[in-house]
This record gives sequence, structure tokens and C-alpha cells, in this order.
Amino acid sequence: MTQKEFFSDLVWLGKIIRFSHSTDTSGWRLETKYNDKNDQLTAEDYNIDAVNYRKPSAAYGTFRCRNVKNDGDIAVLKIIMQIPYGGSEYGLLAERARQATDILPNNACHEIEPLQILTKNKSKVTPIIREFELLTQDDEGLVPGGFLYYILMDHAPGIQLKDDVFWSFEYGERHRIRNAFRVAWEECLQTGVYAAHSSPSHLFWNAESSRIVIAGFSFSRPAEPDDKWTDIEWVFWGLADCPTTYFYDQEALDRSDKSDWTL
Repeated sequence: MTQKEFFSDLVWLGKIIRFSHSTDTSGWRLETKYNDKNDQLTAEDYNIDAVNYRKPSAAYGTFRCRNVKNDGDIAVLKIIMQIPYGGSEYGLLAERARQATDILPNNACHEIEPLQILTKNKSKVTPIIREFELLTQDDEGLVPGGFLYYILMDHAPGIQLKDDVFWSFEYGERHRIRNAFRVAWEECLQTGVYAAHSSPSHLFWNAESSRIVIAGFSFSRPAEPDDKWTDIEWVFWGLADCPTTYFYDQEALDRSDKSDWTL
């Protein structure tokens, strides 16, 4: 992952997105950017590396948006967009178009499939998909002919636990959040998805109802029979810290003593 931003405020904020197959043709105006991440390969990885040879890269943008005909209707738009390998984004159109594909990077698959499973199974701890559309980029895109996904979802209620928001709370509130996260994580598992380690920025905390909504699923996968909760999930999601020995010692992890944890 590079530090580049591919969803610049200048280009994307204020943009209106419409879904061609939707009964609602009014469109959605992008208001606030929540996330701007990518898995861009280097030129060497794309052209030479045995594992990543000719594999696509993608940028992942998450925005709060508002229905242009209904001011009170707020949602979240996730965008998954193919991007060129490092350095070639400044190249000729033909070089960028040559990279176009409909094959998604693993990160994109891990984001889309869990959301579809959770929506199908009517999860109550994750946002529901309202609209889903796959497009191809035009000649103005970074990769003409490359994939472009728009995923419109319900906006999660509560406070986004991004940056240092979680650690700014008093211990008692952090304890409530951790317990609520465990409930949400286990509900995800029961609904068919193992919510793999991510970032607290993908969690929304509703203090009034003591509920967590999980809104991001990078690295997640369909649930398997042997999957179960362990407290290390708090560490994976940035809600605790512990000595590295706990990553390999299941017996220690099962003990209730957390005196050497940062909670």
C-alpha cells in the first residue's frame, strides 16, 4: 500500500453518483471522505515479480453522501477503482488502458463478498447494501476500460472510531466499546462472515444503544465451522494492545487475566 490518495477532494467531493438500474434516479452527492486507501503495486512487482506479475491494483474510497432530492437521506458510498501500477499513472493513455482488467485484487474480493453475504443474510450489525453497480472507466479514468465499483450502503449510526478517537475515551467507555464489538463480531460470524483484523476507523459506536456497527471488511472471508472469538480480535482491530507472545499462545489467550494488556 502506498501513501498516495486517488480520491482527491477536488475531484470527488460534490460529485453526483447515479445508479443506472435504480428506481431512484435522483443521484447521490459525495459530501465527506472517510477513507482513501490503495494496494498499488510497484512497476517491478507488476512487470517482473513472480507472484504479482500483471496483477491489477485498486484504490478504495469511502464517502458519506446525500440524496440530492431528499436532504435527510444520508448513506455511504464505497468505491473500488482499478489504478495503474506505480509510476504509470502519469503515462500515456494507451499504457494505462493496456492494464485494464475485470479481475479484482484479493483485497477487493475480500471487501465485496462479505458485504454481499451479510446483506443476503440480513445482518443487523453491518450496513445493508442499497445499490451495487459495476462500471468500466472511460478515457478520463486512470485505467480506461478498468473496473469501477460503486456500492451504496446505509450510513452506520454513531461515532466513527477513527484515528485516536477510541483511545480518547475513559477506560470505562473503552470497556463498553470492546464488549459491544465482541457482540457485533460474533453476530457477523453467525451471519456467515469472519470479520478479519482491520482498523477502528471501520467501526461506528452508538453510545446510547451500546452497539457497534462494523462497516469495513478488508481481509475478511466467509465463516468456517472452526471460527470462534478470541480476545486477540480486540488487538487486531486496534481496541487493545498486548505482548506479542499472546499471538502464539492460545492457553494464555484463553485466560481471563489481562494485567499485561493495554486496555
